[in-house]
Amino acid sequence: MSVTDATLQELLEELAKVRALDFRGYKPASLQRRLRKRIAQLNLGGYREYIEYFRDNAGEINHLLSVVLINVTEFFRDPAAWEVLRREALPQVLNRMQRGGTFRAWCAGCASGEEVYSLAMLVAEHFGPHLGEFDIKLYASDHDEEALAVARRGEYPVERLRRVPPEWQEKYFSGSGSMRRVERELRRLAIFGRSNLVSDAPISHIQLLVCRNVLIYFDIPLQHQVIDKFRYALEDGGILFLGKSESQLRDLTSFHPINTKWRIFQCMKDNGASRREDKIPQPDNLELD
Repeated sequence: MSVTDATLQELLEELAKVRALDFRGYKPASLQRRLRKRIAQLNLGGYREYIEYFRDNAGEINHLLSVVLINVTEFFRDPAAWEVLRREALPQVLNRMQRGGTFRAWCAGCASGEEVYSLAMLVAEHFGPHLGEFDIKLYASDHDEEALAVARRGEYPVERLRRVPPEWQEKYFSGSGSMRRVERELRRLAIFGRSNLVSDAPISHIQLLVCRNVLIYFDIPLQHQVIDKFRYALEDGGILFLGKSESQLRDLTSFHPINTKWRIFQCMKDNGASRREDKIPQPDNLELD
């Protein structure tokens, strides 16, 4: 890369200005490594050539997102964590519900959907035959439109189901051969929409918020900015479920640990604290598929 090439900061400022892709809060070393990988794939000489390529190719935004926002996910990733969620955290919310009550969850950074459908299975198992007597809304958002298209279809290679108990595979999936599709009863619980976790408004009145292995890509100030959004999204007593590599939130007194190993917390708001939903515009781009 020549000394006259654009800097990483110049590239990030260009992306933020031209396409409102603001990666400036992402960890520089990780971001630089992924951007260089994409530049090498295109056989370009450096950041300046990539800026020109990005301007001239409208479809490049999707390739860039797939490189920077690596969507690594699977059904029940870290099974022990999901078991703790099922036994220790979810009952604190679901057991309080009366027939006809509403349960709202948000999977932020849902990628191709395995995570939200994992949650749907836990909720379905909890309520059993009474599932239809409750108003269940599982919101799932991501910046990657291609990943969301996969999530909306709910169709996956059979090897992706390796952590799903065999009896649940029979109960909640259909199909044969190499592909399986999530049953309609579960798919109808999920509401997918494109959203930027950093720049867009959060969903409010949430009782469970799942955001696993996303914050690790952000620097500390941006992590705290997103966590602050989560605090206002969650109801008092709501559950926050993070990834095992992420912050334990030791310095955030609004969150009480349920299980520190698996990063599961309960949001405990201060008495009389303002929720400020009137100051945070609500997203309107989540549509039921």
